[in-house]
Amino acid sequence: QFTLTIILDKANIWLSSCARQYSVVQALFNAGARIRIVKPPRGGFSSCHCKTVIINDEYFYTGSCNLTTNGLDNNIETVVKVYQHESVQQTIEMFDEVWQEAIEVPDRDYDL
Repeated sequence: QFTLTIILDKANIWLSSCARQYSVVQALFNAGARIRIVKPPRGGFSSCHCKTVIINDEYFYTGSCNLTTNGLDNNIETVVKVYQHESVQQTIEMFDEVWQEAIEVPDRDYDL
């Protein structure tokens, strides 16, 4: 058993270029995922663009691909797996900092 904790970009959670993203996010939320959204304060087109998956606080994957069909199956992308303890800890700390500043998405925002 595990807990899925996700930070998504505020502007792209409902208006993604991937038509199925909203339904997938809703399914994850309904399955118990903890989801928050963030909009970096820099203005303009700034976004939460990182794609990082931390597994059991032991290693993480990070790279260029969006978690979409195109990103995972069709595009040419780069993803790396990092085991180095110090890097894992720094990534966890960064995630925790962003999580604290992110906005919790209430249940009502997932009603279709």
